[in-house]
Amino acid sequence: MSNNISKYTTYLFFSIFFVTGIFTFKDYGLTGDEVFERQTGFYWLNYVLSFTPFENIKSIATIKFEGIIDLTLPKTENNPFYGVIFSLPLAFLEVIFNIEDSKNYYHLYHFLNFTLFFTASIFFYKLLLNRFLNNNIALVGTLFFVLSPRIYASSFYNNKDLVFLSLATIALYYCFKSLEKINYKNLLIFSIFAAMCTSSRIFGIIFPVFFSIFFFLSFLPSIKIIKNLKFLGFFL
Repeated sequence: MSNNISKYTTYLFFSIFFVTGIFTFKDYGLTGDEVFERQTGFYWLNYVLSFTPFENIKSIATIKFEGIIDLTLPKTENNPFYGVIFSLPLAFLEVIFNIEDSKNYYHLYHFLNFTLFFTASIFFYKLLLNRFLNNNIALVGTLFFVLSPRIYASSFYNNKDLVFLSLATIALYYCFKSLEKINYKNLLIFSIFAAMCTSSRIFGIIFPVFFSIFFFLSFLPSIKIIKNLKFLGFFL
């Protein structure tokens, strides 16, 4: 009975959280970073499309890139070191869905930013549940995580730091999963999110570096050194 109550409480918590986000993602303003990230997305979308035969999409992307005019924005070509794991796919979606109204495409950015953070909050809950084996602690901890005013507000419009936080949360979950139960499935998922973290922020390199160190130390006493090295090689 208590397990059922815990399960329903968890479902209710995340349902309320998601519905709240759905009804409030349009209530947040625009930041300079968002305009710059949109500009960066189209700059690199043009670069990627230059290797493809999709001239129609490329011409639309070019027009959109040239239409982002703001004298206070730094030029993307002079700042090529920002990750585009979030901004490039969003630029592609904007072209594909032919979104012309500026309000609509920034609302799309806010919605997808929140959706990523919502997904990360589920993995944060699973991290705590795995650590403490107590649903109440996991829920309260997740509540602190998602209701921190700075984090919650930024989960809509901060497409740099909050994207990294979200990706890092998911990567951390699969990092522990891989250390607890080493298999190719866990390693593949972890490697993807570790790579996405590094693409979002170079600080994400801590995931492959520290995982490799801890994993190497964990299998040193083992006689299955060759097999474990194959796992580590697969991950890298």
